[in-house]
Amino acid sequence: MRQRQTLLLVLWPLLSLALLGIFTWQRVVAFDPADSLAAADAEQSITRLFQQTFGNLEQTGFVVSAEACQCNNFNAPLEQQMHRLLSEQDYSVRKVVLNADSELRRLIPSVPALVVFDAEQHLRYVGPMSAGYVCTPATNEIAGLVAGIIGGQYLGAQINNLTSGCYCHT
Repeated sequence: MRQRQTLLLVLWPLLSLALLGIFTWQRVVAFDPADSLAAADAEQSITRLFQQTFGNLEQTGFVVSAEACQCNNFNAPLEQQMHRLLSEQDYSVRKVVLNADSELRRLIPSVPALVVFDAEQHLRYVGPMSAGYVCTPATNEIAGLVAGIIGGQYLGAQINNLTSGCYCHT
């Protein structure tokens, strides 16, 4: 009986850690696994499609999600953080929920994503709202990146396609 309890005490934490590892491994994925945002025309294609879909993009941030993405739940505080950050810089914020037949799925490889256009309707940022498995507003390095991008001189789009985290592929 004593051996059984000892075995159980040893196996229980190991099994718990193994299950946590499996869960984490399945949820942490590359934002752009096909590297589609690295295409030479990605910036122009995204700008063109967003202009066709939404019209005026002047100083607008788009928070992009999908209906059946579990990661949306984890990103609710980050979405609020991005809304606040963009609003403080006089950007309007629009929420976009991709459905199965959305043309935007072609250009946004994963969600939750953020797409930001400046006053001249230049694409400033496209990529995830967060990085890593557990990301909170306090540890969100993407917020600092976006703040620097929208506050500075336009030097071209920041296409953040090499990040891994909790994303759902579109």
